[in-house]
Amino acid sequence: MPSRDYVEFRASHRTLPAKAQRVAEVPPDEPIEVSIYLKPRADSDLADAALSGTDRRAALRAHRAAQHQDDVKLLHKFATESGLTITEVHPERRLVKIKGPASKMQAAFGTNLAIYHDGKQQFRGRSGALRLPAEVASVVEGISGSTPGRRPGPFS
Repeated sequence: MPSRDYVEFRASHRTLPAKAQRVAEVPPDEPIEVSIYLKPRADSDLADAALSGTDRRAALRAHRAAQHQDDVKLLHKFATESGLTITEVHPERRLVKIKGPASKMQAAFGTNLAIYHDGKQQFRGRSGALRLPAEVASVVEGISGSTPGRRPGPFS
């Protein structure tokens, strides 16, 4: 179970553009999806996983699924406890996608999202670093976010 001991996820630190002005809060029910990339693990056993006569890609998928099984379980527990849903798991890419309303995403990742305008365009943004339970942060390499149906945004 992820601890309630949150730490700053330094790789996620963001600074808003200099001319950005906050114009509104993000609606609490706005759907947000984040892509969480797991830290790579040594593939020293991959040669054993790619037995003769097996498709190398299938062997890689199976190997990475086994390698990251505990990491995915940890993210699943974190998402469930935060009221979020895992929508996709791609172990071969070390990718787990989590979706939920903005209010729950903000609470889960210890951040505040807002709508900003920089004089040219309006965008959703945040500043500072995301926060994660220590156990979760230890297996995460990167996080990027988006509104489903739009390009990835500044959640990461």
